Amino acid sequence: MFDLHTIHAIKNGIHYYTRDRFMFDTLFPAVSDNMKARMFQFFADNPVSFDGAYTGSTAKPLPLVTVELVEAYYDAQGIGNMSHPRSDADGRRFYYYHQFTSQEVRINVYCNQMEGLRAIHRLIQAAMLLWKNSFIKAGYENLLFTGTTPLVPEPRLEGEGREVYSRQLRYAALHLLEIPAKIEDLSNIGALEPLLDVEVFAEDTTADSGVQGRVSVDLTSDS
Repeated sequence: MFDLHTIHAIKNGIHYYTRDRFMFDTLFPAVSDNMKARMFQFFADNPVSFDGAYTGSTAKPLPLVTVELVEAYYDAQGIGNMSHPRSDADGRRFYYYHQFTSQEVRINVYCNQMEGLRAIHRLIQAAMLLWKNSFIKAGYENLLFTGTTPLVPEPRLEGEGREVYSRQLRYAALHLLEIPAKIEDLSNIGALEPLLDVEVFAEDTTADSGVQGRVSVDLTSDS
């Protein structure tokens, strides 16, 4: 979900800063007034498009911002570690399994104007700073800026004799995934849903799932 939260933050950030010239200008303290005016006008003339994952065949107009999610290996961690139990208002205790996920989003910016791409790049950084606390409240343990690629021409999107430029920003976050250790009917706490057998060998069909084959695990020990 880190990619969806990131798109939401960037959309809000671009909306926030491009509706107020004073707020926009504060992001570019070392830029001339004329250049700031051109960049501000760029957003009025060129609405930014968004996409969840760029495939190379999108029909959305430029400038375009796409966000992709990558989950990385994290510290040789096993799955299904037990979290601290929690209690509800009636004093019932619930146990959870947890797993840390190390997530990275790659924010790709495509634009046919260098000046516009630089402006979008700065607005994305500002948006991630402005709403950093919202990410923490959403369950992320931290939020890290891990780098930006150079501004380069993008030959895949060239058209009508105009060059298209691209740049990628990368952010990483550590997220705690928790699920209930028991599958319960929330309308009837204490009533457990049956767990289906793990089935991998095509031998016979079970009534519960309709999937062919069953694995039988012998839990007895000779020791």
